[in-house]
Amino acid sequence: MTSCIYVVVPDADAHCLHARNEGAVVISEPHDNMGYPGRGYETLDPEGNLWSFGTYDPWAGAV
Repeated sequence: MTSCIYVVVPDADAHCLHARNEGAVVISEPHDNMGYPGRGYETLDPEGNLWSFGTYDPWAGAV
């Protein structure tokens, strides 16, 4: 893998449930992040690319 895709979502658990209902392959169930706040999960798209979704926004509060 040469890149990592991370998408900030307001509710990782609800987003994961919706993604699963739409056929996503969830490879890591929603979990509390280690070392920083929030929750997240990981899934694969149809081409096998890894996507990470989570509530942690590293740019929150940036000017």
